[in-house]
Formats: sequence, structure tokens, C-alpha cells
Amino acid sequence: MNFIVSVPVKEDEYAKGFAKRVAMDFYEYTEEQVQNVNVEYIVSFWGESAINLKKLNEMGVN
Repeated sequence: MNFIVSVPVKEDEYAKGFAKRVAMDFYEYTEEQVQNVNVEYIVSFWGESAINLKKLNEMGVN
């Protein structure tokens, strides 16, 4: 599972944790499904956001 995330701090573990929480809360994945989450880009930003690349590709957005 791959995510592009923007987070307020540029730290891998923080970004991975945020992506996992989004996957479980918003996309309703199980904890087992998000064990191998990959964070493609980490962008320091004042807010937080996440994009699930698999879902984006399924919608046909390139």
C-alpha cells in the first residue's frame, strides 16, 4: 500500500503512522493490511493529508 502524505514534520515514522491511521479510519483497512505501508513522499506542511495511490489509480487519475 503506497501513500503520498503531507505532514507537519519531515519524519518517516510519523508519516508512516499517519498513513496507517488514515488507511484504517478512512479507507477501513485492517491493521494487518497496513503493516507494509509505504510512504512515497513526505512533504513538510502546516496540515496533514494523505492520498492512497492504489485508490487514485483505480479512479483512472494519472
